[in-house]
Amino acid sequence: MVTLWNIVTKCYTEVVNTQTSGDHVSFIKWSRTMPVLVFGTEKGLLTFYYKKKLNVIPCVGKHSKRVISGDWNNDGLLVTGAEDNMLVISRANGDTLRQAISLKGPPVNLCWARQKTDERDVEELRHVTAMVKGQIIALVDIQHNKINEINFQPSYGQITVHFSPMLSLFLVVSMVRRRLHCGRILQGRGVRHQHPHEGDCQGN
Repeated sequence: MVTLWNIVTKCYTEVVNTQTSGDHVSFIKWSRTMPVLVFGTEKGLLTFYYKKKLNVIPCVGKHSKRVISGDWNNDGLLVTGAEDNMLVISRANGDTLRQAISLKGPPVNLCWARQKTDERDVEELRHVTAMVKGQIIALVDIQHNKINEINFQPSYGQITVHFSPMLSLFLVVSMVRRRLHCGRILQGRGVRHQHPHEGDCQGN
């Protein structure tokens, strides 16, 4: 079940009840630039909720397994990843722009990335980065359906999160023996430079 709380009216709005179909929500995210909410389910369903029109559009067939990650860009495109190892690019109206981009494992921590050589009007439409199997950062060119991979040695530990403001710069965080391991990777033709930094991990 997806329920929204209106801070102004102090009222709840039940958007959709997935439990009636035996399904459960596994991913949810608002658009950055539009009043559109998307949520994915354990059965691979994507549903778009439009706040202004108060209508819901369910989209089947995009994923065959649990939706686990996704990200919107400023142009209203949504990338989603699921346990079927697939990436799907959708428009805000639910239409599929790109489908069946297959990776080596379930993609998590999906995010859009810029490339310095891109034109400004398309720079956020072409590239997506994802973590795969805790050891791989996948760089996906969605326009040409090309995938490049950066493989991290086991000594880095499992990657827990990455941030990619542009394809020439990556910041990754991994857990190694209760320590935070941060790596900066400058990418030209492959990995050209690695500059790790370690710091204490605060917490229990």
